[in-house]
This record gives sequence, structure tokens and C-alpha cells, in this order.
Amino acid sequence: MSSLEKVKSALESYDHPLLSFSAHAGKGSEGVDVLIQLRDASVSAHTYTIHLAPRDLENPRFTWAFQRTLYDSLHDYIIELFTNRP
Repeated sequence: MSSLEKVKSALESYDHPLLSFSAHAGKGSEGVDVLIQLRDASVSAHTYTIHLAPRDLENPRFTWAFQRTLYDSLHDYIIELFTNRP
């Protein structure tokens, strides 16, 4: 199984009513990029990208490490969506 297939398979376990997830080969053909974006295209918001390096993909506990990275990134993305903050 390729690294991209591994990440796509892991993403199949996650479903969210507001966000969509996708993956593609990383720039420079090393690693994989995971994209997080809002499902509602009428809301203007950037796409959040997580780059998974080859060492991340080779982690023997990939499933758990990926979940932690995804959840941490979701937190960051939601915070970045604020249009006004103190």
C-alpha cells in the first residue's frame, strides 16, 4: 500500500458534517498532503493543509499519530477561521 493510499484509507474513518477531508501526493513527491476545507462552498474560507513527511507515514503507530495530528490541526483550523478576535 502506498503512502497516499494509507492516508486515504485512514481518512475514510472520519466523517464531519461541516468539514471535508482529502489527500494527495505532497509537493516534491515526498510525503502526503491532507486538505481540510469547509463543505459549504458559499462560506469563504481557506483550505488548511497538513503535510505528512515520510517519517510520519512510517510510524508503527500511524493510526494513533495521524488521529492526534488531525485533531490538533482541526483545532488550529477552527481558530484560524475567526474573522475578529481580541
